[in-house]
Amino acid sequence: MRGLESIELVLATALILAFVGGTYYVFYWASGFAGQQQMQADLSAAAQSVLDRVIHHRPYNPLKELGLGLEGGLIDDRMVALYALAAGSQPQGQSCDIENGALADAVGTNQATLVGRGWLYVRPQRLSLDYDAIMRSLFGSVAPDGVTPLYKAYDLWLVVTPLINATCPIDSYGRSELRLFTIYGGRPVDGKIAYMILYAKPGGVLCAKSGLQSTQNGRLVVQWNQQLLCDDGSTVVPDPATGTVAVIFEKLERPSTVCYNTTGRGRPFVYGFVMPTESGPTLYITHDATVSCGSGNNPALGVRYIDLYWGGSRYRVASDVTLDPGRGQGQVKVDKCSACTGNARCAACYVDSIPPAAKLAIISVETSAAAAAGGGTDLVIIPLMPFPPLMRVDVRTWLRWGYSQTPGVYSAVATRVVDGSASSYNVTLILFRRP
Repeated sequence: MRGLESIELVLATALILAFVGGTYYVFYWASGFAGQQQMQADLSAAAQSVLDRVIHHRPYNPLKELGLGLEGGLIDDRMVALYALAAGSQPQGQSCDIENGALADAVGTNQATLVGRGWLYVRPQRLSLDYDAIMRSLFGSVAPDGVTPLYKAYDLWLVVTPLINATCPIDSYGRSELRLFTIYGGRPVDGKIAYMILYAKPGGVLCAKSGLQSTQNGRLVVQWNQQLLCDDGSTVVPDPATGTVAVIFEKLERPSTVCYNTTGRGRPFVYGFVMPTESGPTLYITHDATVSCGSGNNPALGVRYIDLYWGGSRYRVASDVTLDPGRGQGQVKVDKCSACTGNARCAACYVDSIPPAAKLAIISVETSAAAAAGGGTDLVIIPLMPFPPLMRVDVRTWLRWGYSQTPGVYSAVATRVVDGSASSYNVTLILFRRP
């Protein structure tokens, strides 16, 4: 019997030890799981908090801190453009070198890409984000564990994309069609649309007609071959054989967007691009002979008008500007467009202090050599707001560690739909935390 009792005692002891060990394991696993859940909840709350700050904060130094905020609860489209370029957004297009030394010196590079008719992409070498400073501005330098400061324990991935995809093909027979649909899901978007038909008739006079209509199932067709009122008081029906026709569409209600297209002359007389700066965008306009993708025509150009467009209206900021490539005639310069009149010898000019609401620049131009014959006119439109393909923000602070892909650590996602003065955006932030 004692043998049996000994066996039973051993079995009972083993069962008790197994029970105790199993209970300890379950509690240890449960407490670890609960700890992970709490860490994930804390990280999710932190991601929402960081996203709120990015959306509402107005940065003093946008290359060292993230912020898109603008008055009235909107985000600043100019900051979207700045971060898109500073984070290395690089569109596909034809290489187009800046061949004028004064312009290359003014913008800090001679490299450009042709992304639209007369529209260049230029990214200065000095425009880059300081990822360490950005994370320090968000999390500070405190080290809770006495070793790793918080700005090194976290990283983020900020993506800003347009909410609406807008296309507006135009033909040479009098028709332009706007199509609006959501980026995600491809659903049609309806609302009130302000449209403007533009034409620079021979002599460089700008002619226009505006209207207001609503889309149906995401579509709106406008006939551009109708009577337009010109700045000199005359009327004209656009003729793409003698000038360039442009049609602009702007969705006025939220979510908002802008689309434009042109038909007529193939190669433009001038090229333009926007350089985002910490104080706002600067628009550069340059003679076509100053860039490798231009025609190389030598005559001076008369830029008759430079208008800014927003809210279905246009506002004049410069007129009677002369651009001269200076081929074989000595040095030329880059100056404010308002100063490049007469014999100022400007190969290119710029417009600064652009209002946040401005969406497009409308440039009416003619060649001086053809002015006497009443021909040689052109109309070039340059986007001032983030515009495809230059409107995707992709900031990845984990690139500071040399990673080629997202770090394999804890992460949480926060997303929001926000409005700018020009477009509406989907803003997504992924926050990473090292254990």
